[in-house]
Amino acid sequence: MSAGEIAEHFEISKPSISHHLTLLKQAGLVLDERQGQNIIYSLHTTVVEDVIGWMFHILNKQNKKGEETR
Repeated sequence: MSAGEIAEHFEISKPSISHHLTLLKQAGLVLDERQGQNIIYSLHTTVVEDVIGWMFHILNKQNKKGEETR
């Protein structure tokens, strides 16, 4: 989606959306591709999958610790 299309889903300004997208791009979570006059943003799914996997790993460790203390 373009920044304008993304902004339609939130109650913040388009410049704020663009700023957040820039930060997400710098963090490697979002990819961008120029299509004519528009920049189309997409989720960098490989990175998101890694983050979700890391979160589940941490949660699994915490659950195992909780079971050990019962």
